[in-house]
Amino acid sequence: MEELKSFNLKAFFFYLFKSWRVLLICLLLGTAIALGLTFANPPRTGDAGISEREYKKLVSDFIAYETEGQYYLDNLEMVRKSNHKLRQTLSEDLYFHIDPTQRMNKSFVLNFKFAEDAVSDAKEEARTARVLSLRYMQALQDETFVLHMMEKGRVPLNDMSIRHLIRTEINDDGLLFLEVTGPDESLIDAIMWDIRDYAELVLHAGMDPMGDYELMFTHERVEVVEDPGILRLKEELQRMITLGEARLEEIHQDIERAVDAKHQLTATKTQGEVKADLSMRTLIKRGLMGFFVGLFISIVWTLIRYWNEIGVFNVKKASHALNLMYLGALPMDTALDKDRRGNALDRRIARWFKRAYDVSVAETAMAYTAELIMGKVNAMGGANTTASAKNSSQEMPLQLLVPGTETDRVRTLLIEQLQTVFDKTIAPGAITFKPIGRFAGDPTAVQAVEKTSALLYLWSNTDTTEKRMLEYQLGRHLDVPVIGVVEACAMY
Repeated sequence: MEELKSFNLKAFFFYLFKSWRVLLICLLLGTAIALGLTFANPPRTGDAGISEREYKKLVSDFIAYETEGQYYLDNLEMVRKSNHKLRQTLSEDLYFHIDPTQRMNKSFVLNFKFAEDAVSDAKEEARTARVLSLRYMQALQDETFVLHMMEKGRVPLNDMSIRHLIRTEINDDGLLFLEVTGPDESLIDAIMWDIRDYAELVLHAGMDPMGDYELMFTHERVEVVEDPGILRLKEELQRMITLGEARLEEIHQDIERAVDAKHQLTATKTQGEVKADLSMRTLIKRGLMGFFVGLFISIVWTLIRYWNEIGVFNVKKASHALNLMYLGALPMDTALDKDRRGNALDRRIARWFKRAYDVSVAETAMAYTAELIMGKVNAMGGANTTASAKNSSQEMPLQLLVPGTETDRVRTLLIEQLQTVFDKTIAPGAITFKPIGRFAGDPTAVQAVEKTSALLYLWSNTDTTEKRMLEYQLGRHLDVPVIGVVEACAMY
């Protein structure tokens, strides 16, 4: 049944204007705050007689078409790229994520075990080992190794981290010494295993196709040291970034001075000596901005406050969809006393949108609904002759229960008015309308249904789908006759 609910634009504007006090407060506050901020922090205009937009156009043309401007632009790009690279290094290089008070290092020495027929004596073995160590060190410093670690390593790393976390050198014995560091031990172990796999499966296979030697990883060592150099390097990079920012500001000032000199602008524009712009045009523009902000806030408040009333549910179509008789719409007086009708403006707004409560219109609608109810009751009595004869013999009035109205003062008053009109115009005492509570969680209401003659549904476009469906299902499954549906229209 949710598809029968739609946004009613007319209802939205009614509740927007009905809340004219909130609307007026939002408009006045928005305008006052905007003007107050304008006086507190007025827009600035230069003494050179040109606007800020025009001055920016002069600067952009100078950079785009002048040779001197191109020179400044090249310097700006160079400094920006340098600063970007420094910031990228600080954020992405894992070396700077290491705790300088507990830096962990793991190292090993790459050694060689030669075959018996590969070398003739100890001197040749040492000389061959030194040559191989140099070749392995060059291979581990080559770009191919870096790309291999980036693409196939156990942990994805960038090239900066790979170069800074791995250190290689030739030790006093002429062998390759390799040390790996990192922010945590698991990362260090992953890099160590990647280096060993690369040395054995890639480098060894390429350098020793005949199998003259085997690789050995000896002198493995783990140490935790303090490294204040990390902090010093961080501070140095931060200092270089600060110098770059200062250089960018200096270049911008040089560009402004060149533009001022080219177009013979006053020195006050460059020196920042400006005056406040509190012209009538500025005040009107800022005031309108505050006005529309206040209007937007009041619209949002109206949507939140009256969302159920603005989202209108078509009671007539719902009745037809449930095969229930639609007995008409009754104006419901939401103002229980004269004080709640508001002042003359409130009443005028209600009349403009045809939401003003009119006693004569309400009595006419109730008389029409009462005739329909009586006709439906007579039709039900004719269809069920046994029940009709029983009611006639006992001369008992027919009791119609109206669920969901007992605790609603406005709907209870509407039922009392309908009872009065019915007694005056149709048949006094023939039918009694009795308000009862909601079926949801009220056992008294369910018990009353079991003893009643029939049900009369009083629905409005603000009722929930759960309420309507629960009333309909209980009436159907408890096999209680339903007279129909009366729509309650809120009036003010």
